[in-house]
Amino acid sequence: MMSKHVGKLTDLLWTWGPVVGLMLAIFVASAQPKNPPPAGAAPVYFSGMMPIFSGAVETLVKKGAHVAGYALLALAFMRAFRSRGLPTRQTARLALACAMAYALTDELHQAFVPGRHASALDIALDAAGAVAAVLIGSRLLARDAGKSKALPGVRGEHTHPVPKRQTQGFR
Repeated sequence: MMSKHVGKLTDLLWTWGPVVGLMLAIFVASAQPKNPPPAGAAPVYFSGMMPIFSGAVETLVKKGAHVAGYALLALAFMRAFRSRGLPTRQTARLALACAMAYALTDELHQAFVPGRHASALDIALDAAGAVAAVLIGSRLLARDAGKSKALPGVRGEHTHPVPKRQTQGFR
């Protein structure tokens, strides 16, 4: 009886752990204040746990992190929904909706962090990362499904031969 519950908990953690972990990482990163550099600071200094870079490097790193972070979050959502047997389109739509809902709440959260602010540009970058990941993930899932249909038996599909009467029109 106990191992049945442990198995269910393990499945739950395996399925949703990456989603929760990425959401937690995004939340922690968003909760870091952005303080002005101390006097005589090096080109890179820390504000909270986050490094602050000088000039264009700051923009490139931080905006790139938005794209990459939400791409990974969307893929984690796709993985979780797909493991529950949902079709690819529904998986993609749900993953995108969940990633974007989290992006909106993340920007709202940042509005209350000292030195930070909510940004429509950040939401657009989050969307770009999530959409790209969902499109690529959907394409890979479709390609994978096509391969498994072309190679019956590889993934445990039905491998009974087609009756002769059903193949007569294909000569």
